[in-house]
Amino acid sequence: MTGYRIFSVLLALLALGCTSSPRPLLVLGAASLSEVLREIAESSPGGLEARFSFAGSQTLVTQIRRGLRADVIAVADPALLEGLRSRGRIGDPLRFASNRIVWVSRATASGPRLRLSELGSRPARLVLASPDVPAGAYARAALAGLDLLEAAEADLVSQELDVRGVISKLQLAGADAGLVYATDLPPGRYPELAVERLPEAVQPRIAYAAAVVSLSRSPADAGRFVAQLASPRARAILASRGFGPP
Repeated sequence: MTGYRIFSVLLALLALGCTSSPRPLLVLGAASLSEVLREIAESSPGGLEARFSFAGSQTLVTQIRRGLRADVIAVADPALLEGLRSRGRIGDPLRFASNRIVWVSRATASGPRLRLSELGSRPARLVLASPDVPAGAYARAALAGLDLLEAAEADLVSQELDVRGVISKLQLAGADAGLVYATDLPPGRYPELAVERLPEAVQPRIAYAAAVVSLSRSPADAGRFVAQLASPRARAILASRGFGPP
């Protein structure tokens, strides 16, 4: 076989390999979605392959504003996507799930767990997500509704970049209590942490939304990924992990 024919065969094999191995989607997701989005992707009947980057929702929005060529963005506050949509950076967002904020605490060095009603009445170290990310904003809204925001800020020892940072701080005993999403505390995973529901009157309305990024290299597949978040299969997975309907 001549050198030219060998070269032609190699090019053909390379082309065949490229067509049989499409580029996986890059999905940017809120930290609180890190497990459920992977499970939804793995259960996809269409065989959509995806890789994920999880962070606080505000960080993800900033990445898209700076031109990151992702395919899909999914955040914990639909309002964060409005600026991107109005500038043509994303398509129309789809709301696909909801969540709740809960009070979580651990035994302190000086006494029992701190109940939410005790905030401000005994020494405590509180951890919240940064106010720039949805988990932090939702937490502060709930505390304000209970007239406990001033007391909370007086006891605040850390503001984390996302809700998973709050969980880590509590696990490592770097704080005594905090506010996180209910879905971040599945039964039995963190036996050292106790969960307390907030009064319904102060529970923020927490919604998740996803959209196709305009710079996507695979817009059709990105659209399929977003659409499947509203499928019965995805809804069942979301419900099994504690998320509510949108």
